[in-house]
Amino acid sequence: MLILTALRLSFSTSHQSHAADLSENLDSAPLLSLFGLEYAQNSSGLLRLLALASPFITFNQAYINYLRIYKKVKLMTLLNLFLSAMIMGLAVVAIPRLGINGSGVSVLAAYIIMTAVSSVIIWRERHNRRSLLTEN
Repeated sequence: MLILTALRLSFSTSHQSHAADLSENLDSAPLLSLFGLEYAQNSSGLLRLLALASPFITFNQAYINYLRIYKKVKLMTLLNLFLSAMIMGLAVVAIPRLGINGSGVSVLAAYIIMTAVSSVIIWRERHNRRSLLTEN
């Protein structure tokens, strides 16, 4: 429900009505308004971006857990370092231009890229496993 509402709000045109709609529809007003009305209005875009990133975050965390279970620590560490470097690098570029929403954009972009990288790794592992099975 949260993701669907965030998607609906992210594609409308008025930014001022976003904060009001978000506060009314997502029940985030009590939480965000603890820091003040201005914070609630400005952080609604960040909340939407993080809601959009949640499927990618979930996929990557599941893959990291898979690597941990099968003791592929080197690959797990490399992927986590790559992800952290991407988020930080993109945030350095995006925050001065987009404000607080720049951090959301950097998280979303980094996790989309990591999902693509993880998908390629998974595909290669499966392809190599199948080729080994057909050779025997």
